[in-house]
Amino acid sequence: MTTKAQSLDLHKYTSTVCTALVGKTAEELDRELDIILPKEPDVLEWRADHLETLADTGRLLKAADSIRKRAGKLPIIFTIRSVHEGGETIDIDEEAKVEVLQQIAASGSVSALDYEWSNNRERVTGVQNACRKHGIKCILSYHNFQETPSREEMIRMLKEMAEQKPDYGKLAVMPQNNTDVLQLLDVTEEITSSLEMPIITMAMGPLGGITRLAGWQYGSVLTFAVGSSSSAPGQIPIDLVRRVEQALK
Repeated sequence: MTTKAQSLDLHKYTSTVCTALVGKTAEELDRELDIILPKEPDVLEWRADHLETLADTGRLLKAADSIRKRAGKLPIIFTIRSVHEGGETIDIDEEAKVEVLQQIAASGSVSALDYEWSNNRERVTGVQNACRKHGIKCILSYHNFQETPSREEMIRMLKEMAEQKPDYGKLAVMPQNNTDVLQLLDVTEEITSSLEMPIITMAMGPLGGITRLAGWQYGSVLTFAVGSSSSAPGQIPIDLVRRVEQALK
């Protein structure tokens, strides 16, 4: 019997650190793991949009199994980020992407799928159903690399995500000033206290550093740190995140 990936169980007001895998090939992914695993992250995120090809599902599933075996007890989030939300250009369309996500869910090699909330409801539901069927978690996410929406808009988006009943909602925005950063933290605190759905939030870029270091104190259940290579602007090395975490406890 194949061992399944560790469950992804995230908790409010707890510092949990995730590092990303962005290798283009199985060999590059293996080298990344050589660097990342000794740094002891809590969670791995596999950004599969960085792969050379997603059309070869056999190769993809083999890589997923290899990562699961090396990850051991670390939960693995699998995502194929779209170009308009900060991802790489891929060689399959959105319909094929959903099919890949469903196959990955069925493989038992990952703990959660992250799928963009902006996709049409039929596709979102298809990904959610695959997660439920195979007993893994679903993250619905929104990434804005241009700006920070208004406070009201961020609250609206997170509430609409919650209506879809994912396991987690994720909101990543690009601040233009310190007010945007404070607004993101304020929204995080409000949604954490008013909704059942746990949320992952961050302000990207240099201005948003505080949200990556102390967002957990406002209720964000996961932060992303650099283990080998950064997967988004403003990510901070995992050893620094750990030091700040200890200082704040």
